[in-house]
Amino acid sequence: DFHDPLGGLRPALLDALRAPNEAPLPRVQMGAVTVLSSYDGRLHAIQTGEHTVTLIIDGEHVDLLRDYAAGVLATGLDRELGTVGVLTGDGALHVFQQHVRVGAYPLDLALDGCCPTVFLPDGAGTVIVSDEGRVRIFDTVGRVLAQAICPAELCAASVSPAGEWIVRYGGMRGAIRVYDAHLTAVRQGTGEQFVVH
Repeated sequence: DFHDPLGGLRPALLDALRAPNEAPLPRVQMGAVTVLSSYDGRLHAIQTGEHTVTLIIDGEHVDLLRDYAAGVLATGLDRELGTVGVLTGDGALHVFQQHVRVGAYPLDLALDGCCPTVFLPDGAGTVIVSDEGRVRIFDTVGRVLAQAICPAELCAASVSPAGEWIVRYGGMRGAIRVYDAHLTAVRQGTGEQFVVH
């Protein structure tokens, strides 16, 4: 809704997005809306649909990207510092330090039908991007710090809070590959080969 770009999200609802221990949930998907929350719950990066990213800081709304023509593919948040990374359909990584734009950098994204992901580990000053066939670590000015080629197609990816572990899942057999913070592959196999101890 043009008059309600947050799709009905109210401060009370955002404050209710908490785990049983009362900690704000890091990422919540509600239909086309994705809410990313800081550790203290005072900052939320909200991706509404495919064209808008809004930052809410202590109840104040700031449009980071509104009605972006190329579309928003993924949004990530450093939950400690409030740095936001946004991948757009034109292959750009947009970086904001809270509401202040740091820059937009071309990434040469490999899409091929996959949905890329973006993560910002806590206080690390890096952005981890996983797209079709690779994982890359960038600094916040768009320089590649590390890269790993991944043979399986991308279905999902996740990163531990401090960025010490990066996990990709995909391929016909459900291949899982685990990387350390330097993108060295430390474990790989199919889902049934990974046993939780």
